[in-house]
Amino acid sequence: MGEAEDAAAAAEAAAAAGGAPTGDGGGGGDAVPSTPVTTLVVAGGVAANRSVRAALAEVVDGTPGWCMAVPPPALCTDNGVMVAWAAVERLRAGTANERDGWAVRARWPLGGRGG
Repeated sequence: MGEAEDAAAAAEAAAAAGGAPTGDGGGGGDAVPSTPVTTLVVAGGVAANRSVRAALAEVVDGTPGWCMAVPPPALCTDNGVMVAWAAVERLRAGTANERDGWAVRARWPLGGRGG
């Protein structure tokens, strides 16, 4: 199953599990009243993917009472720039990863520590 199909299946499962979930975050606290959630917000790199966006829109369109909020594609970016800027700030502060024993690699293997 592809990324778009996974997203659509998750949205369909949520809709089938009782319509709109509550907006209390599952914590059950008293600070925020339980409110039905009827809007799916899609943002970031996920929203930049046309297939995922279209699959989610199809599910939302077929779910009565739901709508989807998504920014224009030009504003849907991943957090790569944020991560790079955090690295610049750490370098300026003298707390770059090499100092902690982490190697810097262009292609980091999954599940391993640098060295």
